[in-house]
Amino acid sequence: MASYSSSRIEVFDVLPSTQTLAVERLRSGAVGSGWIQARMQTDGIGRRGRAWLGFSGNLMASWYGLLRLDVGHVTQLSFVAALAVTDLLRPLVRDKADLAIKWPNDILYKNQKLCGILVQSEPTEVEGYLGIVVGIGLNVAAAPELEAYATAALKHVVLTPEDFDPLLLLEDLSVYFDQRLKLWQEAGFGHVAQDWLEQAYGRDHLIEAEDASGPITGKLQGLDQYGALKIMGASGVVHHFSGGEIAYKAI
Repeated sequence: MASYSSSRIEVFDVLPSTQTLAVERLRSGAVGSGWIQARMQTDGIGRRGRAWLGFSGNLMASWYGLLRLDVGHVTQLSFVAALAVTDLLRPLVRDKADLAIKWPNDILYKNQKLCGILVQSEPTEVEGYLGIVVGIGLNVAAAPELEAYATAALKHVVLTPEDFDPLLLLEDLSVYFDQRLKLWQEAGFGHVAQDWLEQAYGRDHLIEAEDASGPITGKLQGLDQYGALKIMGASGVVHHFSGGEIAYKAI
């Protein structure tokens, strides 16, 4: 890409977790924003504390920086990051219409997981600011074999098969992330939510979900300001779903 990111990139051969080191950078008072990238990761962190497998040749990186926002809106950054990832991938994949963002934090290609995103926050001594870490795990050269869901690797779904350099991919992703972050800061989350909805997995499905309030069945309507799914039931009532069991049924 012709543009350059303002965030510096630190590359390590092996790390237990890029996410952990990025948090340490914030706690040590790092100035500005940056990326931590590992060529291999031995103890990666996924959503809800799950282990994240980090194969050599894949993109494993975490962005860190200070942002002015309320802790209740930290989840918005997951969708900002997801849009940056699809900005990166869309010119590369064979079938652009098969690239989708699955709530809350997965990038799918032909219903197979290609990328996962994890956002964390840290308190800071700077009034009004939070430390933010955005972890991104993109299957580039290889995809883990998992029982829970199908996975894909970028190498096998691109227009022209090639061996990608994860560092070069991160350099491009960093530019896209800067652009999406700036748009979020200047235009607000509404713009992000609309862009997300246009790429959301499940727009053409019936959603069956269940949370503490009970079962929810309906069509996807978008996101609220806290990143919860808005699901419209048959009666026209819009439910806000922030966590629990969810399934997507073909209509």
